[in-house]
Amino acid sequence: MKKLLLPFLFLGITTITNAQTWVQQTSGTVSQLNSVSFVDANNGFVSGANNTVLKTTNGGTAWSSITTATIGTTLNFKEVYFVNPTTGWLLSDIGVVLKTSDAGATWLPCNTSSLTPMSTWSKMHFSDVNNGFISGVANFSVQLAKTIDGGLTWTNVPFTTSVSSIAGIQALANNSVMISADNKIYYSTNAGTTWTTSSAITPTSSLLGEVKAFDFSSAFVTNRTNGNSLVYKSSLYPFWNTSSNGLTNGGYQNIDAFDANNVMISNFSSGFIHKTTDGGLNWSQETMPTTVFINDLKYISPNKAWIVGSGGIILAYGSTVGFKEISREKNIEVYPNPTNSNITISSENKLGTLKITNMYGAEVLSLDLNETNSTIDLSDLKSGIYFIQTNNSVKKLIKK
Repeated sequence: MKKLLLPFLFLGITTITNAQTWVQQTSGTVSQLNSVSFVDANNGFVSGANNTVLKTTNGGTAWSSITTATIGTTLNFKEVYFVNPTTGWLLSDIGVVLKTSDAGATWLPCNTSSLTPMSTWSKMHFSDVNNGFISGVANFSVQLAKTIDGGLTWTNVPFTTSVSSIAGIQALANNSVMISADNKIYYSTNAGTTWTTSSAITPTSSLLGEVKAFDFSSAFVTNRTNGNSLVYKSSLYPFWNTSSNGLTNGGYQNIDAFDANNVMISNFSSGFIHKTTDGGLNWSQETMPTTVFINDLKYISPNKAWIVGSGGIILAYGSTVGFKEISREKNIEVYPNPTNSNITISSENKLGTLKITNMYGAEVLSLDLNETNSTIDLSDLKSGIYFIQTNNSVKKLIKK
């Protein structure tokens, strides 16, 4: 019988002084996590589906769920962004923006009545406590909005209709902003009143990912097209050079950096992380746990970074003291995987409560299994990716 090893299983606390690796933190949820924001090594927030907002004050050793304003609906928070330990914002896909000025203790709904109705919003970035941008799509048209009063009110910003979506926004000081969309990069020095456009990035079929900019002449943009192992680096506004030495996977969506030399990028579907310490001249691939669907990345110092993704996953990079470490495989089997209908789950111990969630964290099945072996009929589930949670472990399942 072939044994399928279950990733992300933790059997105790391991203290490894000065080790720099990726370890899983205990999020307490299986909901999809979309965004992570840290203002220093200790204070961070995570947002996701099903009204999920998590907070840590000790670098992620412990995460707690916090309650936002009640508005009568379940929200999918696409972005969380903090400019300091007390001031931050949440953006939901339906355009609800919430603000906190007390580190998440209370949240104030912001006035977004001027935004285009029926829009789907996905990106947000602030340059300071007053100035920020959000972007989305409505009726196949790109939407862009800005605030100058700390998010309390928002106004629409005219933007080109020649692009299908905005992949990244970086709000900069002095009313400057940089946007990556399709295969071009857009600059504004007057908060979006007028725009300068870069030449089309090569190859012209490329779709750009997120942008990380310190200023117009010191910025990075990823290539999210599968097979194109490239990152673009600005050196002379508005021109861009390619960076690829050591990149092998392609499809890079997320990017973050704490200075112009130290940058991390990630691939969503394959869970690859690459890092450079010389401004993109050379890249090295990080050793990662398997089956990580990465939705966001935050890199704040040489030994502090976090990624979040589907199934409630939070991984931290840095000293492993106080974290749960991957130690050994446990004898749990899930087969067949992928499956058309039934799966069989077996374990050395009783399975206990089993939950299956979809990619968005919604629970689709819950069973109490007082046995070590069980066959489950999943023929009613739609084709897609799911997560099985049992015995404090998470396993990805593919339903054909």
